[in-house]
Amino acid sequence: MSAISLGWFHRYPARFSAEVLTLMLEGLTARLGRQPSRLLDPFAGTAASISAASQLGIPSVGIELSPLGLLIAQVRLGPPQDLDKTVDLAEEWARSTSPAKPTCDEELAGWIGRSNARALTGYLYRLAHVADPSKRRFLALAISGALRPSSVWLPGSIKPQIDPTRKPPRIGDQLIRVARSLRRDCLLEHPRLLASAEIVLGDATQLRYRESFDAILTSPPYFVTYDYFDVQRLTYLAFGWPVRNHDQVGRSSGIEQDGHGFLPPTALNDWYFVKFNHEGTVLGRALRLYVQALERHLRVAYRALSPRSVAAYAVADSVRLGEQFPLVAAMAQLAKRVGFTTVEIEPRAITSRRILPPGRSRRTGRFTRGHTYAIREAVIFATK
Repeated sequence: MSAISLGWFHRYPARFSAEVLTLMLEGLTARLGRQPSRLLDPFAGTAASISAASQLGIPSVGIELSPLGLLIAQVRLGPPQDLDKTVDLAEEWARSTSPAKPTCDEELAGWIGRSNARALTGYLYRLAHVADPSKRRFLALAISGALRPSSVWLPGSIKPQIDPTRKPPRIGDQLIRVARSLRRDCLLEHPRLLASAEIVLGDATQLRYRESFDAILTSPPYFVTYDYFDVQRLTYLAFGWPVRNHDQVGRSSGIEQDGHGFLPPTALNDWYFVKFNHEGTVLGRALRLYVQALERHLRVAYRALSPRSVAAYAVADSVRLGEQFPLVAAMAQLAKRVGFTTVEIEPRAITSRRILPPGRSRRTGRFTRGHTYAIREAVIFATK
């Protein structure tokens, strides 16, 4: 299989490494007896899988719930034709005079400071007048990437962590840095795209496809690990995007008691009924909702596959209450429940290129190099 090249694009928590994608694509090819002819990623994130498939000549479609994930994917798959001129424009904006008063969201102004808020107001005004859609998306993504390092949030943390003594760095400097980095990423990937690559905003539990694909390659969100909207709150405030918290798979807030008739996969029986006290705790309700969402997704994913097609899910057992949380086994059991005839669990050796990131500091939220939980990583291959 040819080598896959992937850029960074944005500090967004849903991403695949080239190593994991290669393993999954090789597994799909081996089970199909050929390279997939059309691939679906229903939890597409930033569309690394879609880019990889296209680089290998495989037409593909990605579905993503988050508007920011969609934006990153759109820039990755369709950057401006003239990247140099687009980066020059970002640098021109960064050096331009700021408006006298900021008009951006007040909460956001509190995070990034009044000076940066004035500059951001100017960027957003100019952005609204950019006619070329691909150029406008690139510049919007550059602004998004510049927000966190220009705020009192800790720039290296994955969750919102605040240093009240931190003076927000100048956003114009960050905009230039991010725009240049984006250009490098686009030049790394886009010339290598060989097949059609489509990304659409949608919900992985409500796919409308039927027998349209012969392969699925994806990794579902983890149980109460990330709020994909909250960790990028600055961007959503800047652009006024809707926050669809209630549609997230794996959320833990705002869930009412409703466990009537719920049967968890056997791997999670003890967790739901005993450790989490079923509907009596937030985690019990969250686990029930999570399993229900995964099962809904697997049912529509099954319908989206043509006969004898294969789905590949990258999954990892995280740690809950100091114990290994058996998501791999539970996901395999759900796949069998919805009708997949053959379900194989292929363990993956733990390396620096992880499916689930290593442990992170409870204080800062930053990922740590020296501390690794004893988790199990695997790819589940399910054949229809």
